[in-house]
Amino acid sequence: MGRPCKVRPPDKPVRDTETRMPKNDDIDKEFRVLNKLLEHKTGELHVIYNVSAIIGSTLNKDEVFGKLWPFLKKTLGLSSMSVYSTVDSGDCLSLVCSSRPKQDKTAFHFGEGAPGLAAMNAKPLLIEDASAFDGFLQFPGETRSARSSLIAVPLKSNEKVIGVLAIERKGRKFKNDDMDLAAMIAMLVSIGLQKCMFFEKTEYLSLRDSLTGLFNRRAFMERLDEEIKRVGRSKRPLSLIMMDIDRFKRVNDTYGHKEGDTLLSEMAATIAAQGRGSPVDILARYGGEEFTLLLTETGLEQAVAVAERVRNAVYDGQFGITIRHEGERPTISLGVATLCVGKSCESDFINDADIAMYHSKNSGRNRTSYMKDGRLHMAAAPAGG
Repeated sequence: MGRPCKVRPPDKPVRDTETRMPKNDDIDKEFRVLNKLLEHKTGELHVIYNVSAIIGSTLNKDEVFGKLWPFLKKTLGLSSMSVYSTVDSGDCLSLVCSSRPKQDKTAFHFGEGAPGLAAMNAKPLLIEDASAFDGFLQFPGETRSARSSLIAVPLKSNEKVIGVLAIERKGRKFKNDDMDLAAMIAMLVSIGLQKCMFFEKTEYLSLRDSLTGLFNRRAFMERLDEEIKRVGRSKRPLSLIMMDIDRFKRVNDTYGHKEGDTLLSEMAATIAAQGRGSPVDILARYGGEEFTLLLTETGLEQAVAVAERVRNAVYDGQFGITIRHEGERPTISLGVATLCVGKSCESDFINDADIAMYHSKNSGRNRTSYMKDGRLHMAAAPAGG
């Protein structure tokens, strides 16, 4: 008989502990954590996307801030926000825009206050509890809530600090987790600020005469058109003074164009100093050696008085050419016209002032003439004229 076969016992059953699946509670917990993280990141992307869209929507920094502040106030629960830029010296900050209309606009140095510290260290600054911070949060002399917190982030261009973004929140304090989003917003604000300032500078230069710094002819004509339309609505007077430097060609021919350019710059400064200081009056270099002064809300009599004040200031002025060349005394001839209601053509307005100016030249120079009721008149003959 053969040997009996051994029956192999079945494999030992595997214990539950070795194949146990995660419990539903554990899965739910992990899912909730991941879902919360996803919602947080999605929210940050939403903020970044909208900030980018706002900054790209306009080249006007006031319009950018006007859209950016309400959005960030709502989404991040901010109580205030300020944007600063460095001044020419490079170690001071000045306010560009703020959600606080009464915020002090006085420039302050790097190292002063929260924005100054962020700028000096070139690093973001988190102040969780404002009451524990020995310094101002956004501007000197401010009043602040003890329950507020602030993040100040430097705005940079090529690693150089060009400004600071400061955001403040009351109640719910900022934490370290908020710093990354604030840094991203600051980077976008930095790009937007540079873009807006470059546009402003380009626009400013396009409207200015490069030699004298006065408005150029293009800017003058644009404002003249606006003011003539305003006269039609308000029925208020508008006056124009045309000025021409006497014998300017002789200055260029005798002493050279450099001397002529110097005289133009000095003449522009002398005329500007005699203005009324009104922000709505326009002094421009009309072309060559001609200047124009547009006087809003001004009748003929007052305009002639302004013209005479300018003429006398030039005659008595100390110009470089007078010092360098004995016997040289620059003078100007002026023509004045006032726009009457119903006379809406700017070419006629300019032409009247131009005719009056040439009347002054043809009558001996260093004089003021004016057009009244279609006729030419002259102010009193000048001493030394």
